[in-house]
Amino acid sequence: MIINRLADTLSIQPLRAQFQQTANAHLARGWNDVPRAEIALSPRELEVLRRLAEGLSDREIAETLSISPRTVMRHVSNIFDKLGVSSRTAAASVAIRKRLV
Repeated sequence: MIINRLADTLSIQPLRAQFQQTANAHLARGWNDVPRAEIALSPRELEVLRRLAEGLSDREIAETLSISPRTVMRHVSNIFDKLGVSSRTAAASVAIRKRLV
């Protein structure tokens, strides 16, 4: 499950456990407060978001999509702005919640 894969990237055990508990609780409640159609991501941003949610680094995303790492960074920044988040983990969480991935 993506929550466990994201949690594995956290090196501090208490943080990892708290992330997993919180994410699972939110998923259990259901996070469909904003329909997918209302999230205005471009097709390329969606591709980047999907790979980000898979845990790929900017360099890996760039290689997969045949674009530069700087372009990936720009897309990630745009994704953060559009989703109203400030981290890759939060973006992945929103992507799962909104069924974007």
